[in-house]
Amino acid sequence: MDKRILNSSAITNHQSMNKWEGHVEEYLLSRQKLNQMSVEEKRETFGFNKVYEDEKWKPVVHKNGFIIKTYEVSQYGKVRNLKGKILLPTDGYGIKGKKTYPGYSLRIVTKEWEEYTKTKRVVRKSDGKVSFPFSVTAHQCVMNSWKPFHENLLPELEEYWEKFSKELKTLIRDAILIDHIDDNPWNAHVDNLRYTTWSGNEWQNKLTKNNT
Repeated sequence: MDKRILNSSAITNHQSMNKWEGHVEEYLLSRQKLNQMSVEEKRETFGFNKVYEDEKWKPVVHKNGFIIKTYEVSQYGKVRNLKGKILLPTDGYGIKGKKTYPGYSLRIVTKEWEEYTKTKRVVRKSDGKVSFPFSVTAHQCVMNSWKPFHENLLPELEEYWEKFSKELKTLIRDAILIDHIDDNPWNAHVDNLRYTTWSGNEWQNKLTKNNT
């Protein structure tokens, strides 16, 4: 694997998607190289095995605001448990059937979840006696903890947000996308992520479709 291509501006710089205008072939090549890498190569290449001097940690937060007290996430998209053990991200999160985003399989304490949501969870085969599994992408972990949506609203929502009902806010939040500014799905650093809409992400979707 030629990592010079993967470390080039085609994947790792922090510019807007407009940088790809007129460079569609370069974009497709970078995505092809990325898709050919093993999950171990991706972890190493994109810094998940690295220790950063400026790395800080915050509790992992579900998008509904529930704090998952047993895990923390750094601004680099790395997750650890309360014993300090770093969890290794796996591949294939985000889009069913495709190896796309790095993510984690965490567990949520059932009693705490039910107390927060005021609902009784339906028991599933994968549930344990005290907790249940929760799968989440690295970029969702970062944004929910480091840039919660209600504190980083899109400009068109700022004037009306407080007037919306809780149900409407939930619908809007579920419809919002998280964009990787450099279009590298394995770069989950907080500075490389932003909230956007489907239309705001439209050109990226067209390029991705052309690469399938």
